[in-house]
Amino acid sequence: MRLARLADTLEQHSGFAEVVAALHDGHGGTIGGTWGSACALAVAAVLRAEAGRSPATLAVILPHAAEAEAFVDDVALFSDVPPLLLPASEDFDAAGEGPSPDDPVEAERLAAVKKLALPGGDPPRLVVTSVQAILAPLVDPRAIESGTRRLAVGGTVDPEELAEWLAARGWQAADAIDTP
Repeated sequence: MRLARLADTLEQHSGFAEVVAALHDGHGGTIGGTWGSACALAVAAVLRAEAGRSPATLAVILPHAAEAEAFVDDVALFSDVPPLLLPASEDFDAAGEGPSPDDPVEAERLAAVKKLALPGGDPPRLVVTSVQAILAPLVDPRAIESGTRRLAVGGTVDPEELAEWLAARGWQAADAIDTP
């Protein structure tokens, strides 16, 4: 709890209000001279300063995937805002041309796109990612929406029609699966 209060102290430093105002207006901002967990502290302070304003998403892009994962842990020390991690895909298909469809990270990336782009959801306030992750193509949110079928508890589904719908989207019948 004490570490979370550290974010309050940054609001008193000169230049901090200007950075928050620039970010709120859709511009970039720089807080120089930070390293290690101080970066996460600065982001937590920005999130606190923006708490009562519009529900904009703050994106933190780090040089490497390992740094993004560590940043998620660091920011949790200073803020109660849950970050959304957009992971980097590291498992490529046999031809080396793209991510393997069996890569569990691709399921995480798909879930992140859905949280960020699909209507009706509550967008995250903080997205943490790496240069590697944003350079890898993401699924078009419109393709996700058109390829999504909602099933409800107690609803009725024609099994053959559902099987045809799935087959038209590349699904294949299998006895068991072990990846998302």
